[in-house]
Amino acid sequence: MFMLYGIAEAMGWSGAITALTFGITLSSASAIGNRLFGTRVEEVFSLAEVSEVERGVFREVVFLLKTFFFLYLFRYLGISLQFGNLWVLAFGLVATVLVYVVRPLIVRWTVSRQTTKADASLMAIMVPKGLAAAVLASLPRQEGVALGDVIEGIVYSVIFFSLMFTAVLVFLQQRQPVRGMYRRVLRRFAEEESSDTAQDLQPGEVV
Repeated sequence: MFMLYGIAEAMGWSGAITALTFGITLSSASAIGNRLFGTRVEEVFSLAEVSEVERGVFREVVFLLKTFFFLYLFRYLGISLQFGNLWVLAFGLVATVLVYVVRPLIVRWTVSRQTTKADASLMAIMVPKGLAAAVLASLPRQEGVALGDVIEGIVYSVIFFSLMFTAVLVFLQQRQPVRGMYRRVLRRFAEEESSDTAQDLQPGEVV
């Protein structure tokens, strides 16, 4: 993967997209081989697939990397976010509020009705912005784009407020009145199975 990344960047292409394509190819190697060349070479392509043990190792590595970059993001965000320009902060706050207002409607229109209200509520809440937004926000200023520092400040404030909102709403969505508000907006979704019903069920019985 590192070799492909370096080759792609040296040729002026996107190393990140190359790594993404490489991962997709590995996870679907046998299906790709079967579709392109028939079942005769399916076993050959299946050797390139990632085993469950390797997937477990990759999941642990990804968890460590996410933890590292999450801490790095907060440090970088704390250093870069300045409270001198209140208009930038206000714009970021308004943009964040709009995201959290529109998100439940998007979940209501796009998610399967078989999803429980509890899961749909979490989908409506979990929209924090992170490292990718921070990296992209710094590009206009680095490239000398007009008002690049303003763009960066707005995005950083959105990241800050979205993280705070998510942390608070995940805690409050289990309590009234926030729980009831999300349930009313997402009332078309399936009801959660009550604990009493689950305890009364015998093995092999279904609701």
